[in-house]
Order: sequence, then structure tokens, then C-alpha cells
Amino acid sequence: MFDNGKSGPQFFIPYSDADVADEGRRPIRPPAISYICDGIEHSDYVPGEDLEVRVRVANFAEFGRALVDVWLIRPSTGLSMAGRTPDLADLTVDIGPPGDPNTPKTIKARAKLTRLDYIAVDPLADRHQCLIVRVRSELDEPLFLEQAQPGVYRHWAQENLSYQPTPANEIQSIGFDAGNPIPEYLDFEIKASPPDDGVIERLIRRLDRGSYVDLDAEVSLGEFPKELTGKNALVVSLKEQEIRPLFLNFMLHSELKPNTFGVLQVLQRRMPTEKEKPDDPALIIGGIAVVVLPVK
Repeated sequence: MFDNGKSGPQFFIPYSDADVADEGRRPIRPPAISYICDGIEHSDYVPGEDLEVRVRVANFAEFGRALVDVWLIRPSTGLSMAGRTPDLADLTVDIGPPGDPNTPKTIKARAKLTRLDYIAVDPLADRHQCLIVRVRSELDEPLFLEQAQPGVYRHWAQENLSYQPTPANEIQSIGFDAGNPIPEYLDFEIKASPPDDGVIERLIRRLDRGSYVDLDAEVSLGEFPKELTGKNALVVSLKEQEIRPLFLNFMLHSELKPNTFGVLQVLQRRMPTEKEKPDDPALIIGGIAVVVLPVK
């Protein structure tokens, strides 16, 4: 559940009420997904407007002061955070375990908010970004702080901020980074696929964008924009903290109707060893989703 018998506080950023009920068990259980975190609260992302951010922190171990750092970065299926300076640093939350065992096991009842803060967004910033959040205490070991794997390590969480109004019969390109947060040279599969039913249900509740529809679209992954290669999966080899810029390219064959939306998901998985199951959630390094919207 936590870090092998460590003493001290055991902070985590809850992904859902179920995550609170699990007391921060990692990896998170489906239908939770690494790029949708209910514990990260924010205003709508709009280039040129300040982004409001607050983060909820939970703790089921010893009382302590949590330190929260926030980054606004290019969408990333795998995070390489070395050398990145947080946009918001050292937001504090003092929190211990629930004093009353009958307290509801929900985010609002058992997770405490940081103060409201703001990230200035350049008017020329890309329309597609994501929030990366790290919670830590002064007792945490550097290993856990550097291996940025939202949904796998309790210190990290991610919130996707990618929305794309899309006309039919035009190639759209969404740039993203595949990175290696693990301290060794590894192979990763990067794959575009529809989200599963549980993720779709979470998106419907979270987005308030109307009805979900399956997309009639051609989808490709590649190293160049505006290129439909027919490949929806790639295998990339990455050194520790290496970043590989990639593109999700897609074209709708028919336009979306008003008050509907679709989703394109890209997940990055570590290639399994002979002893690991290919569907083990712990193999998922991270992911992104692009919410495809009708053109107004």
C-alpha cells in the first residue's frame, strides 16, 4: 500500500473516492486512470488566462506537513521530470490520519486542500497541457521523488487538460512526450486506443460535455505532425529521463453533433518481463487523453 514499512506520514493525492477507501493503494485500481485525478482541482485551461489550482492531500499514517509542487507541462505519457522547475512550489498541508473511523471514505471528507494558487499561462501557449503534481515530506527518499509515475507511486498525480474542437476530413495533430522515469534503459509500447467503459463513465461525470460517442476516425502515432501512417502503436527505447517528442495524428470521417464528445487515449506501458502479465496495471507508466469536441 505504501513504502515498505516506512515510518512517518504517508501522503498521497487521491484519484477518487475509491482511492481514499483503498487508503492510497498503488497502483490505482481500474477504472481509475493515471491522467484523471479528482484530487487536482483547477479552473478551465485557457491560454492567456491564469489557471487556478488547488490540490487535495490525504494521509493514513503519522501526522505531518505535506509539501506540494505543481507543474504545467506538455502532455506526457511518460514523465521525465529531472531539471524541471515547478510552476508552484512548496504548497503546504498539515494533515494526519482520520480522527474518527466513521468519517466517510471520500476525498472531501478525508483529504485536505492546499490554498488556492494560480499559474500564469502565456497567451501563445499550446492548447494542450497537463498538470503534474507531487506531494512529499522531508522524510521521503529521493528515489520515490524522482520516479514520476502517476498512479504507480503515491507521490505523483496527473490531470489531463487537452480539448480539441475538430472538423471532419482535416488531419489534427497533438504533440506529446514519451519519457522514461525509471533509472534504466527500457523499451516502452506507446499505443492509441479507445478508453474502456469505466474510464468513459468517469469522463462523462467529470466533463459535463454531453453524450459520449465512439469516434469515426483514422488514428496514427508518429514522430511527425499531420502524417497518417496507419500505425496506432509504437515501441520506443529510452534511456533514464530521456524524452521522445511524438504526435497523435487523427482525422474524423464525420463531424460530431452538438452536445457530444469523443476521446482518444494514448497509454505508455513498460514492456513486460517473462514473469509479468501484459495486462498488469503496474506496467502502465502513464497516459494522456484528448477530448474531441464538435466545432461550434
